[in-house]
Amino acid sequence: MIVCIESCVGGGKGFFLKYLLTYIRSEISIPVSAVFMEDNISNMVDLNTDPRRWAFFTQVVSFLRHFKAQSSSPPETVVFVEGSLLTDMACTMKRWDSLGYLGLEEKTLLHDWYTLLSEKVAYDAAVYLDNDVQSHYERVVNNSKREQAWISREMLVEMKRDYDARMSMVRHVPTLFVSCTPNFEDNEPALIHMAALVTGFLKKNVFKDKKGTARS
Repeated sequence: MIVCIESCVGGGKGFFLKYLLTYIRSEISIPVSAVFMEDNISNMVDLNTDPRRWAFFTQVVSFLRHFKAQSSSPPETVVFVEGSLLTDMACTMKRWDSLGYLGLEEKTLLHDWYTLLSEKVAYDAAVYLDNDVQSHYERVVNNSKREQAWISREMLVEMKRDYDARMSMVRHVPTLFVSCTPNFEDNEPALIHMAALVTGFLKKNVFKDKKGTARS
């Protein structure tokens, strides 16, 4: 089963997912794993500092990680992924295209892959971390990732608007919207509250069909 942790760039998806995995493993004995974006592309940064090259390669790796999570995960394992094809990939591809970062052949190839995988990759649940735009922007600035240097606050406003619109389409799977406290990564009580909220949602909508026991 696959669960998407959703949020526009700078939403704290990766940080929260790592925290969530630890929390879930302490609460219930169901095998869980995660596919992190940074694990797949961190070694590509030095090779692709040109945003136009980065745009294409990131999308390629993103498509592959979703396909791998879908096709090779053991049936008894719940796999978490950062973002989904319907939201993260679609919104990012749209923004890069508007900036002229994708050539015609690249755009055509990515569109074909997107169409193909959208028909083959199925998600079982989604969790949307709803942050304010300023929180997104501060994380982008503080993270100082070279591949995100092209993102301005004004662009984030547009990207989050696209993301929110996309999330309204994800109604065919159980979806939890979490209103995030600003800078939640530095707020332990807020993290515990968020993790407990998400775990309760997953127990009801995902873990209920899995064989596992609550930990004491």
